[in-house]
Amino acid sequence: MKKSILPAFIVFQLFFLFSCSKKEEKKGIDFGKAKVKIENDTYNFGTINKGEVVETEFVIKNISDVPFIIRSARGTCSCTTVSSWTKKEIYKGEEAKVKVIFDSNKSKDGDQEKSITLLTNSSKNYIILTLKGNVKVS
Repeated sequence: MKKSILPAFIVFQLFFLFSCSKKEEKKGIDFGKAKVKIENDTYNFGTINKGEVVETEFVIKNISDVPFIIRSARGTCSCTTVSSWTKKEIYKGEEAKVKVIFDSNKSKDGDQEKSITLLTNSSKNYIILTLKGNVKVS
């Protein structure tokens, strides 16, 4: 009886060993780094009068097989805010959109260069978008 249990025990152990070491694949989950393309990461709004509000939208295209995710989006100061961004996974060929508002009431006068920082799963981890322009007092 001991001889018949031992081979069964060995087979069970080998099965358990190989089933645990096999990498489990889940559709839609890949912890690699996404590669993206941004046509224009800087928006120049030109010269505006104090009190004007400027809105723009940045478009980011996923060019990799890894789903692209924007985890957070923040402006550098109260005058530059992110009104919305794509919060779902962006698959190869799809585009994420980041809408940004610049409120000159909350900024200083003169030349402006404001940044929007995106925390992502891209190869850079952080993507910096830029708003440029000039605010003049009328």
